[in-house]
Parts: sequence; C-alpha cells; structure tokens
Amino acid sequence: MSYCASCGSLLDPDVKFCPDCGTPVNTFWETTVQAAPVVTPVNTMSPAANTISPSSATKIHIPLYHGVQREFSFMGRTLIIPAAMDTFNHYRKEFRSHARQAVNALTVEYTNHVFDLDTFLQNFSIMYGHCRKPLLEAAVNLLPEAGIYDVSFEVFEERHTKDFCLCGNDLKIMMDCFNATISANQNKKIQTYNMMPGLVFRGIGGFFAATALNYASASMLEASIRNAHVTPAQRAELFSRLNPNLLMEHAYLDYWRVFLSLTGWMHRRGLDVWYPNDAATTQADGLFQNMCALKLPEEKNPDFVITLLQTNPYSDNYFKYINWKYADSAEVIAINNYFGFDGNNV
Repeated sequence: MSYCASCGSLLDPDVKFCPDCGTPVNTFWETTVQAAPVVTPVNTMSPAANTISPSSATKIHIPLYHGVQREFSFMGRTLIIPAAMDTFNHYRKEFRSHARQAVNALTVEYTNHVFDLDTFLQNFSIMYGHCRKPLLEAAVNLLPEAGIYDVSFEVFEERHTKDFCLCGNDLKIMMDCFNATISANQNKKIQTYNMMPGLVFRGIGGFFAATALNYASASMLEASIRNAHVTPAQRAELFSRLNPNLLMEHAYLDYWRVFLSLTGWMHRRGLDVWYPNDAATTQADGLFQNMCALKLPEEKNPDFVITLLQTNPYSDNYFKYINWKYADSAEVIAINNYFGFDGNNV
C-alpha cells in the first residue's frame, strides 16, 4: 500500500504525482502500517451526536380551533377582528410557544455536539430536523380534522422547507464558502503542476480540476468528512464565521412559521382562515408611511390605526407606533395581549 511521503494521502497504483499535493512519485514510500479507517458519509449523526434530548422529540398536540369574532374598544372606536383572523391569530400564538421550546432544545444539542466545522456540517441539519419535526407533525395532524385529507407529512415538510427555511440559507452560505475554499486550494495545486516540466493543466480540464468540481458539487456531509483539501486552519476560520445566536434566531423563526404553512394550506383550501395578502400589506404599508410623515389628518389617526390592524396586524412597526402614540392605555394593552406583542416581536 502506497502513501505520499509529503501529505500521507493514499495513492493509486502507477501514479506519477500525488493527486493532493503534487509530490513526485519517486518520493512515495511503501508501508505496511494499517491505514486509518475510511469514514463513509451516512445520514445519521455519530453515536454521541445522535442522542437527542427528550424535549426535542416530545410530541405536540394542538387542538383544532374555530375562530370567533372579537371586538376591542380603541379611542372611541371599535376594532373588529373577524373569525377568520381570530383562527390565524390563535395558531400563530400557539405555535410560537412551541417554537421557543424547540429552539431551546436545539440550542442544547448544538452546544453538546457542535465543536468545529466538521461537526457542524455533519450534525446541525439533523439536529435542526429532529427539533422541527414535532411542530410539523402537529400541523399535519390538524389538516384531516379540518377536512384536508390529501396532504402527507412529506408534502407538507417539503413545502414548508421551500417557503420558510432561513437555516437552509445559512447552511448554503457555509457550504458555498467551504466549496470556494476547496476550489481555491485546487487551483493553487493546478498552478503548481503547470510549473513542473512536461505537465500542463488548462482551465477546468484534466483530472485534478474535475476532482475540484466534484467536491464543489458534493453533498455537505460528504464534503465535511471526506474532503482533504481544506486545511485545519481554513476550517477553523470558516467555523469562526458562524454566529450561533443568529443561527438559533433563524431556527426559531423557521419553527414558528410552521403555523404559516398550516394556515396557508387551510386558506388555499377555502377554509375560513385569514392569511396575509401581499397587495393588502403593501396598501397598509403605504398608509403607515403617510401617517408617520404626518401627511394625514391627525383627528383620523385612530381610524387609520384600526385600518392597519384589520389589514395586517402583524407588523412590529405598527405596534411600536401604536404603543408610542397611545402609551399606558388599557385599550392598547388589551390589543397587545391579544396579538401577542411583547415589545420585541409580534
């Protein structure tokens, strides 16, 4: 069995140069020492990382809810919340509490099992999925109760991941950086080979550049475990770019927004469930901007506030404005409590 004397890579028979570092074959050395075991990428974590805390696997049961019309007094007016919006708001608050528990469990798993770039790439997506799954199951279990019988867990999960997966973008950015480092390292090797007499590798042609492209298109798990072209220092630098606090905030939003996937299915199937509308949201934003710019009659401001809350009551900016302008009002406190505004997010 042949190994490179320079970098220790396992060599194929009859090669003239090490494919990893370019050392000429006459410096290769033979050894009978047993090679380190090859790690084969699998879709499970290592035994230590596969131990998921009970809290992250606890099943969640959320009863089917039928909204009712709600009324709130505000500055001598009446804010009417239709039953459809009441249903949406109920699920929104219900899933928010469960999302907080789920991200707390994910934070514990992250602390216990992510120590460097490789353990992050190998474990994070699996831990993320374990902690998200109970929320997805709770939503999918509600659909048949609501009369929607043809949406499977797999279909629901795929749609939710496509629509609401900030952590997926975080992972893609990390893998893009990882693969860019691979490509840069491989290009340096190609330049080294081009300086050797009788060897020329052009562009992306040739075996070595093709190998770099293969690495760049490999799965995140394969790249993290098997790729030998990213040095420990480079791995450490890439890992240092991660912001765990921001990552957990994105996971929390991904988990919470399962309620959006749920109410979205209900709304599209004709059930009496309100759902945000882009055109209405744009209209409300225009009204709000004119209010802030003092372009509208001041005496009509309470009426405009009611319009905002009936059009899109889930904007942080709207609630911050209302609480600033009508602070310490019992009416505003009641509206805050109903919509779940706590000063940080709605």
